[in-house]
Amino acid sequence: MTTDSKQPRKYRGSSILRRLKRNEEGSTAIEFAFVAAPFLAFLFMTIEVAFVYGGTVSLEHALEKTSRQIRVGAAFASLDDFKTEVCNHVVLLTNCQSKLVVDVRTLNNFGEAKTTDVFSSYQDGSGNFQPPGAGQGTYQPGQGSAVVLVNAFYKWDIIAQLPIVMNFEEKGKYPISPLANQGDGSRIMSASVAFRNEPFNGAGG
Repeated sequence: MTTDSKQPRKYRGSSILRRLKRNEEGSTAIEFAFVAAPFLAFLFMTIEVAFVYGGTVSLEHALEKTSRQIRVGAAFASLDDFKTEVCNHVVLLTNCQSKLVVDVRTLNNFGEAKTTDVFSSYQDGSGNFQPPGAGQGTYQPGQGSAVVLVNAFYKWDIIAQLPIVMNFEEKGKYPISPLANQGDGSRIMSASVAFRNEPFNGAGG
């Protein structure tokens, strides 16, 4: 008989437990499995935050650049033409033509620019953004010296989805990501610019 077989049962059991305590093979893999999921979730979310804010800055730059043509009296023939030009200047925003909504309207003065809520005019009954149908939308480039307010909205589909327990927003409102500001888990980026047209003759165009 072996030495182990001669030991009392209780001593043999304690010997097995001691060997298990000393055996740390695979512990690193188990520990990594616990931290990998939240780490990767926050890593991807950080990357997406960079894309979202980078895309927003790009949209602001494109809108300002394109709006200059309205300001100097070289307004585009239609809203679709204006949107196409904005999309030509953006980066990071995929499917720009189908997702971008632009709104160009004249105001009585700059004070109205602070109180005019353009976004609400595109919301549905649930408060979610609802793009206008084909051929619809506001395009008022205005005459010389007119005050013009230009807005752009782009729907960004969130890629880095977090479990609801990791969501920092109100539970049940935006169930996919803390970046979301729409009920379907997407985010509406926005940019706006207000200016007074140069004193050119007649309407822009």
